[in-house]
Amino acid sequence: MIVGDKVSFWYGEGAVEHECTVTHVWSDVMVNLLTPGGETHTSVPLRQDGMAGYYFTPKLSAPTLTFGQKAVGLTFNPSNNPLVDAIKRQYADVIDMLDNARSLTPNPEIKRMLSVAITETQTAQMWAVKAVTWSH
Repeated sequence: MIVGDKVSFWYGEGAVEHECTVTHVWSDVMVNLLTPGGETHTSVPLRQDGMAGYYFTPKLSAPTLTFGQKAVGLTFNPSNNPLVDAIKRQYADVIDMLDNARSLTPNPEIKRMLSVAITETQTAQMWAVKAVTWSH
């Protein structure tokens, strides 16, 4: 647990869940939290069996993205367009293949060519996304 982590926080009547930000870490089992509304809660304990009403639980971390998924910005799709997602996933797979080949070759010229291919694949992916999201 580090400052800035997001956690689920339960407090109040009926133990309502809130997503909060860790602002101070006292120990592995005790933190200070900031709610989205700006309230600060101090010395909040980690949930233990049988606890009710005032505790936090860590949120599950997001899955690790591959090099290709990072390269195409897979998680950025503000319109939630399924075609954008499909395009990005397929280009990410190609980039991962190229990156894997690049890591396996000792030849610097082949590494350079594969790096160029990765860059051009990113460019093609960006143009494809632009085309399917174009509006006047």
